Amino acid sequence: MVWSRFKILFALSLVIILIASLEGCNTKAKYIEDNYVYVTPSQANELILSLNANLVIVDIRTPDEYNSGHLATASNLDFSASDFLVKVRQLSPSKNYLIYCRSGARTEKAKKLLENYEVPQVYILDGGIAAWQRDSLPIVKLNSNSNVK
Repeated sequence: MVWSRFKILFALSLVIILIASLEGCNTKAKYIEDNYVYVTPSQANELILSLNANLVIVDIRTPDEYNSGHLATASNLDFSASDFLVKVRQLSPSKNYLIYCRSGARTEKAKKLLENYEVPQVYILDGGIAAWQRDSLPIVKLNSNSNVK
């Protein structure tokens, strides 16, 4: 009797430990909202390294902000530009996108506009480039503007 109770408690303990360890391994997304995956800077960095050719990084800040420092390989698509929606329509539906701004406010507004277009996966850098820099991740500074390809 005592031995069977011990076995049951031991088995339950193993199940709880297994569930807790699986929850801890779920580092793919900070959270998901309406098919948009919010990622931390370190998660975004992992995405950049793992998705490489199929991930397009889009900085939606102004050209001056972009030139002052951006993620490597990021293209600039200025959210405040009059042709923003025209350029959004040109995004390839076969690519995945990581979008960011300075702190996340413009990204939230852009997210609402992107909902009308068939983009397979959009990752949002939660906290924007400000969070990226707080985590001491590398940025690139340029003197010229780069547009989304």
